[in-house]
Amino acid sequence: MIFIIDFDGTLICPKHRIYKLFCELAPQPALSFDAYWALKMAGLSNADILRRYYDWLDTQINRFNSLWMSTIETRDYLKLDNLITGVPSALVTLKSLGALYLCTSRQYESGVVSQLQEHDIFAIFERVIVTGKARDKAEAILDCNLDLTNDCWLIGDTGKDVITSREINIRSCAVTTGVMNIFNLRKYAPDAIHLSIDHFAQTFRN
Repeated sequence: MIFIIDFDGTLICPKHRIYKLFCELAPQPALSFDAYWALKMAGLSNADILRRYYDWLDTQINRFNSLWMSTIETRDYLKLDNLITGVPSALVTLKSLGALYLCTSRQYESGVVSQLQEHDIFAIFERVIVTGKARDKAEAILDCNLDLTNDCWLIGDTGKDVITSREINIRSCAVTTGVMNIFNLRKYAPDAIHLSIDHFAQTFRN
């Protein structure tokens, strides 16, 4: 059995990093942490928020996006991330059942590896797959020539992860620790929905 696991929102919580950068790039009008994430969890993108609540033009949003991409994975911002509760024990459980692969749409592998090492979970993965924004997750996974069967899982926090699982013909588990609430995740009809990867792992412990 193979478990392909997303990073941000599934293993690592990037909410403080994302909120801090949003506030720095769009300081007025101020949105509280909870208000911002309520909008994000409802499915709004940063561009949606900037158009609806800040009355920004496309030229302003394009500049925002450019600055966002050049800043969001810098070392100082990555320091704001936290490991989601229960991740180490969940990974140990899943590792006892098969091989673990990390797959993320981050831009840079170095930051991913650094965070995995910092939290002492790097060695548990067979491979770290980083799309680098140059390709989608399905293409990146298929390029690895893994022995994927219908008992394999992709675990992630977005609808895109569920879509990716279908593109590579494996099962999907959506978790609610990331950027989408359970109601929006259900629209994508994943094979399973759990509060966290630890709750997913618990189904194999019972």
